Amino acid sequence: MTSLEIAWTGGLSFTSVGNGASIAMASGDADRPSPMQLLGYAVMGCMSMDVVHILERGRHRLTAMAVRFEGEHAAQPPRRYTHVTLHFDITTSADAAVVERAINLSKTTYCPVWRSLRPDIELTTVATVRAIDEAVSGSEPSAQG
Repeated sequence: MTSLEIAWTGGLSFTSVGNGASIAMASGDADRPSPMQLLGYAVMGCMSMDVVHILERGRHRLTAMAVRFEGEHAAQPPRRYTHVTLHFDITTSADAAVVERAINLSKTTYCPVWRSLRPDIELTTVATVRAIDEAVSGSEPSAQG
């Protein structure tokens, strides 16, 4: 079982308490992420860790990865996410099909964060896969959808 705790720090601000890394969150504060932004970071982190693990288990070299989250909100409260797009930019020795498979396995099987969310939220993934030698030479990436 996971047990977490936050404490109110005034206004619409909270911080985590107890063991582990400190996390501060707030609503309407540009210096601290909102709970919805933290959810986005959690999805990106979970799926990215899965992709790294899958590629490394396949003995593929990975030299860089960045992920960008775009979330569309419902028009009316609660303004929950209705559609999420994750853009993966990966430099690896694996070909695009292997990367796409790793992302799909995370999405459909492994990522507990994504799998904990409502099933009616649409998730689109976009992968830009750069070969390790392309990243060095500056060649254009191949986009995969």
